[in-house]
Amino acid sequence: MWIVTSSPRALITSLVRSTNTSEPPASGFSRSRHDRYSTRIGAPACSPFIPARLLVPFVRDRFGSPVRVTGSRTGGVPIPRSRCEACGHAVQPWTLGSSVLGRCTHCGHLVRSLHDAPAHHREHAYGGDPTLDSARLALTYRTLVADGVPESVFEIGFGTGALLRRFLDGGASVAGADPDQLELAVDDRVAREGSLHACRIEDVTPDALPAGAVDMAYGIHVLEHVVDPALTLQRTRDLLRPGGSAHFLTPAGDWAGLGLVKDGWWMLEDPTHIRFFTANSLSTMARDAGFDSVEIRRPVLDSLVHGAASTVRAVRPADRPRGVLAQRSTMALAALGLPGTLAARAAVPRLRPTLHLVARVAS
Repeated sequence: MWIVTSSPRALITSLVRSTNTSEPPASGFSRSRHDRYSTRIGAPACSPFIPARLLVPFVRDRFGSPVRVTGSRTGGVPIPRSRCEACGHAVQPWTLGSSVLGRCTHCGHLVRSLHDAPAHHREHAYGGDPTLDSARLALTYRTLVADGVPESVFEIGFGTGALLRRFLDGGASVAGADPDQLELAVDDRVAREGSLHACRIEDVTPDALPAGAVDMAYGIHVLEHVVDPALTLQRTRDLLRPGGSAHFLTPAGDWAGLGLVKDGWWMLEDPTHIRFFTANSLSTMARDAGFDSVEIRRPVLDSLVHGAASTVRAVRPADRPRGVLAQRSTMALAALGLPGTLAARAAVPRLRPTLHLVARVAS
């Protein structure tokens, strides 16, 4: 039975909220994250919204020798375009509408530069919707604790700490690393009781967080942004205790609808998305990182507006500085198409736009 609601946004979130009967109490957020703990963990001061030109500058060398990206997310580390970062095979130019990406000839892994694939990207990294994000977070938490709440967790890219707060309320000890690109205010309790590091996970020192320290580590849509995903996965594996697990959600570069929407693909709207994994490339990189068990899942309910957002961008390509979700028409289309979206995803798993890596360490 479908629930009739007063707004498209409410219709999309009702499905998730109806399955989450135990919402933790709303948490208070600090007005300024740096007022309280910047001196403790050395958080850099920066503006709340960083323009795309500062995060990922235009890359002007096309898939030949290594390309140097100098945005604050990448730290100036060369990103090779001639060989796949996942499997080492050749990367060739792949035309997608009016954009060109690099595509591995073996595993299909995709790499992207703003110069070759601008794709009408928005101005800022964030282009979501707070209400939908809240519903999505509830669903993500339920997915992560399907086998029970772990005793300790570490989040790569914790943002506001909203997901860590749920684990904290469930009795787990929490820790995380985040370079604080957008200067987000962190949940008061998480900032007070958690072990937070204002840096990349690769830069967390062993004395601050020794190897084998946590039961679960996870990153929600971070691998498509980081400088070195292989190193991120290796460091994550090192943090886990025997029997521990790692969970990463990331956009699916092998999404079945990509050939239809081409560079209208919503994932290209984020200017800080510099790679897109396929199930093959993600599992390869996880195994190379030393995980003993690797599984790739495709969640049905993640990113329910993905198809509508991609369709609007494909049908009506235009510069949208705030992103396509700022348009009410996009949300209305997503709501109207929700039954069909769910049916299609149930029938064809590759129409699910997200990969969920579940990687474990042997007991």
